[in-house]
Amino acid sequence: MRMWPWRTMLIGAALLAAAALPLAAEKSMDDDIELLGEVMGLGAPCVQFRVDSGETISLQGASPQEFQKGMKLRLSGQWLRISNCMQGRAFRVVKHSML
Repeated sequence: MRMWPWRTMLIGAALLAAAALPLAAEKSMDDDIELLGEVMGLGAPCVQFRVDSGETISLQGASPQEFQKGMKLRLSGQWLRISNCMQGRAFRVVKHSML
């Protein structure tokens, strides 16, 4: 049986990275975040929002009647780990204002 030291090091590095990921993700997902962008319209089933960085995300709990296509908004809220939104990352809006 042949030993591959690089394989052991690679697996070890991957395990270390995976162990650190939940800590970093947990901190960023619980903090309030501010996003700027434009409402793209209704998705499946959540309102779609294009952030200024270009990423399209889903807005959990945002009413299509209140968040209409073309509106430019400043959003405050949190990234969600679990959501019924089926397109892109989900963001729970705590408050919003027009730009």
